[in-house]
Amino acid sequence: MDLRKLVEELRDPAYSSMTDQDAAIAINAKLIPVRMLIDLGDLKVALSRRMLLARLELMAWDAAIPIDVRALCLTVVRYVDDSGGRLAKIDPDDPGFVQMVESLVELGHATPEVAGEINELGWKLLPWPQANGLPEIGVGFVRNARKEIGG
Repeated sequence: MDLRKLVEELRDPAYSSMTDQDAAIAINAKLIPVRMLIDLGDLKVALSRRMLLARLELMAWDAAIPIDVRALCLTVVRYVDDSGGRLAKIDPDDPGFVQMVESLVELGHATPEVAGEINELGWKLLPWPQANGLPEIGVGFVRNARKEIGG
């Protein structure tokens, strides 16, 4: 196993007074935010909870609403309700997706809070080892990493 990330983590003074066992426990328990793809089902639930998805669908078919707004509403509904199963996850940082959400806010069809909630779906808390592509950290890993540090 490549110990570089663990060595760097153990350089944090917070670990200096810990035993190898305590350091391993602390590192395995540490949660860090990681930007990830949004599960389409989670997005659909979040929008449905606020009844936004249904409102957008109704607006998409309302002839009294300007065609550009209707097109945006229908695009968002179809994007989220991918019944063809082509999408399972959505990149919350994809420029097209970001623009759709921003447009909904600009047009007053979603609040900045809803946009924030959608953005938050892209953040997950993961255990430090998993977030760094490492297995669970044991005492032996900590000992070897500390040897590289020189302590």
